[in-house]
Amino acid sequence: MTEQISECIKFIMDNYETNKKQFENQAPKGPLSLKFETISKKIVNHYPNEMEYHIYNQNNTFCKQNYYSKYGVGLGGWAGIPWIGIFHRTAEPTQGINMGFLFSEDMQNIYLIIGQGTENEYASVEDLVRIRDFIRNNYAVSSEFRNDNKLWLADTKKGKYYKESTIFYKEYSIDSLQSDDELFYDLDNCFKLYKKIIEDNNHSAIISKKIANELSNKPSFEDFKKMIK
Repeated sequence: MTEQISECIKFIMDNYETNKKQFENQAPKGPLSLKFETISKKIVNHYPNEMEYHIYNQNNTFCKQNYYSKYGVGLGGWAGIPWIGIFHRTAEPTQGINMGFLFSEDMQNIYLIIGQGTENEYASVEDLVRIRDFIRNNYAVSSEFRNDNKLWLADTKKGKYYKESTIFYKEYSIDSLQSDDELFYDLDNCFKLYKKIIEDNNHSAIISKKIANELSNKPSFEDFKKMIK
């Protein structure tokens, strides 16, 4: 590794918002600036690859046939909430249970999360909340992570959806990012829990709308396992 991920994140957080505004104010839209290309490359290439490489080497069970990394920096413009994720092969960024990093819109915080796609064709927002609460109630999370709804990403509709669909998270401020050691330690714990959730759901990141609706009856974990078989 030629660059620490913590330094890469700081670079993105220091430069993203200013350059996003400059890009949006261009009239007509011109070619992407050199700094945008630099930020994009870090989000698109460097960061996901380093994250995947680390998980692969620290977890013998990580298999590229089952898990993959992906990013979101915007199509045709800059995303309000950029993200970098690890997904099970049955999940997509728009649907299914996932894990990864979300940047707050003001670029003051970044969150390592286990969350859900917010454009899930299998579940409504109400279903996502039921899935979120069921998983929170049936899985233990390490003390570094939180299971409340106090994270802030943006005041937009998408920001609120991300907030409601997040199951577990850890918050880092731009000033608290010291080294890669803490990030990788948290990333390892997050992946192990994510993998456990996937395995318990019959090796799938998708919880069907039918089962999500039945979660309103607050079934036991054993009853849930029977439902998905």
